[in-house]
Amino acid sequence: VWVADVERNAPAMREELLKLRDQGAEHFQPYRAPSSEQEGGRGATDRGDWNVFYLELHNMDFEAHRQRCPVTCGVLERVPQTYGHAFFSSTACNTHITDHNGPTAKKLRCHLPLLCPAEGCRIRVGDEIVSMARDRAIVFDDSFNHEAWNDHLSEARIALMLTPILVSVNLSIVSTWRRWRE
Repeated sequence: VWVADVERNAPAMREELLKLRDQGAEHFQPYRAPSSEQEGGRGATDRGDWNVFYLELHNMDFEAHRQRCPVTCGVLERVPQTYGHAFFSSTACNTHITDHNGPTAKKLRCHLPLLCPAEGCRIRVGDEIVSMARDRAIVFDDSFNHEAWNDHLSEARIALMLTPILVSVNLSIVSTWRRWRE
């Protein structure tokens, strides 16, 4: 049910995102993979740029960001039991986010592309590759190995990413990832 609400509100969230972009992206910052902080770790991309605009990140204060996105934050509040990790994820053209996986099988990852070229954006989760499409959520178990590409020559992809907690979900439902549709 919450996925349908997220998708239904995509046009209004896109309007907020476009205003952010048009006002300057000073609050977008490069994504840093936890492994890149450790000696010998690798970055999150092997080509291109991945920047994020945080709305929630555990206990960090992003109130100024949330005030600029009231519709998006209203949608996030209706998602039950989240992990406290939500942001706009911007991948520039010709970007590859390298393969990675979450540290635990207790959370889902939801990608909702709000700005997305018609071709060239895809994600691999496990052994499956799916093309991304504007306003169509992709939900998967974050512990599965995954990576993403924006191979478009001139357009960025910007998605809302949020992280619901897997609690009372039947794990067989997410044993193989897929798009959740009503």
